[in-house]
Amino acid sequence: MALPELSELGGTRGPRPAPSVSEAADLVAACASHCFPARPPTLGGISLGGWIAVRALLAHPGLASRLLLVVPGGWRDQDWQRISVMVRPETLAEARSLWRALFFDPPW
Repeated sequence: MALPELSELGGTRGPRPAPSVSEAADLVAACASHCFPARPPTLGGISLGGWIAVRALLAHPGLASRLLLVVPGGWRDQDWQRISVMVRPETLAEARSLWRALFFDPPW
């Protein structure tokens, strides 16, 4: 099952604005529950879809058996200063730690 994110293709130019993240999360939860009544599916998303998948699972615990995220979006009140410190390593050891956290097989 795949649900396209239509804020650019339909929501912003359509009869109503695109759904909010919480509305989209509820739509994903309803669709997953309807399409997979016997077992929880793997829930995934890319970018904004990843953020929506996380919010759907937080709002509906047990909705999914696994969560697959590809460069997911963030949250409304991000602490950009803290994030900046985390992703700007100052030493080689910090850089290696970051690469291990981000990649299964860090590039040479």
